[in-house]
Amino acid sequence: MQGVWVYEIGTSPYFTNVAPGEVPHLPTEAPSLEVFDPEEGEIDGGSPGFDRGQQVEYPTYEPEGGQIQVYPVQYQPNQPGNPEVVVVEDTDINVDVFSYNLGTCASSGNKCSQFADCKDYSSGYCCHCRPGFYGNGIQCTAEGKPQRTNGKLHGKVYVGSSPSPVEFTGNDLHSYVVVNEGRSYVAISEIPSSLGPSLQPLAAVGSVIGWAFALEQPGFKNGFSIIGGEFTLRAEVTFQPGNERLTIRQEFKGIDEHDHLVMSTTMDGRIPEVPYGSTVTIGPYSEIYQYSNNLITSSSSRDYVVNSPDGSTETRTYQWRQTITFQSCQHGDSWGDVKPTQLLSVDNVLAMYDPNEVMRFTMTNKIGDVNGGEPEENPCFTGRHGCDTNAICRP
Repeated sequence: MQGVWVYEIGTSPYFTNVAPGEVPHLPTEAPSLEVFDPEEGEIDGGSPGFDRGQQVEYPTYEPEGGQIQVYPVQYQPNQPGNPEVVVVEDTDINVDVFSYNLGTCASSGNKCSQFADCKDYSSGYCCHCRPGFYGNGIQCTAEGKPQRTNGKLHGKVYVGSSPSPVEFTGNDLHSYVVVNEGRSYVAISEIPSSLGPSLQPLAAVGSVIGWAFALEQPGFKNGFSIIGGEFTLRAEVTFQPGNERLTIRQEFKGIDEHDHLVMSTTMDGRIPEVPYGSTVTIGPYSEIYQYSNNLITSSSSRDYVVNSPDGSTETRTYQWRQTITFQSCQHGDSWGDVKPTQLLSVDNVLAMYDPNEVMRFTMTNKIGDVNGGEPEENPCFTGRHGCDTNAICRP
């Protein structure tokens, strides 16, 4: 039977009102078609190149046997052949571990750094940087190699008693670390003069970079050696005596194809005003880092002196509390050689805001024993080794 079927389409499991289409018998001879000759131009004033055709009337088609009865069809969803209910215990879910650790080196080892080796354990696998490199196995970098960091700074900061914040988005932040000396440099661009002088006490904005690549006392590890380059920092800063508060959040996103560590920083809150033209002197300070699985905490009190253009000075203080969260490999003895507490010592701190609206920080960072030890006897730890900036010092 010749005809056209028309369907009703929808989401209902029942389809009704579906009827066969009706079409008259086709003529025994198809009507002739005129071929357009481009030499002749338009036909009957119509569109160029198109024939209006003939108007043909056909008798109404009557299907044999009368109207065809159509029955509704019930939709049957596809059912699996062997349905199964899987019960997952809460203890089986651990969101703090890397998902790639739920396999073996054969199936997932390609997630390790190209400078790392994969090792299977009874409960999963871990990546370990090869000799001559350091990191967490997922992110590895060469020992002694200077490290660069690129990122963006965003924020909304109130200065002093101002009712209006200074807002900034996407300001460039760059850092360069001479790793075998523990010396770090940080520069932030396009900081307006209404904010720049008052940011000088916050050299701590770059202190996490200093911790990540701090000079290591033998037996101790800097941040990158332990957790690599993917982690999140949240810091709460409380200034005294005015009790101004500032929140800093920094996201470290790993090493890119140029071997640069990538990060993003956001600042929100209020800071005390430092008059324009004033300089800030920041004294040495130390900070105890406490390590546990996927969490690092630290706190410190930091003093600074505001040197006003008229020659007067004022000593101020702020409290710094931070948490660092990350994902670590939970298999084997990956954390067996990590000290539960370490001391970060920071000195030679320099903060400067220049007329080109660039904020600059410089500091020297060392990581070691909270009980002191004998770092002065080790030139590799003191930085007085005389090695090239691209070399690693061995005691």
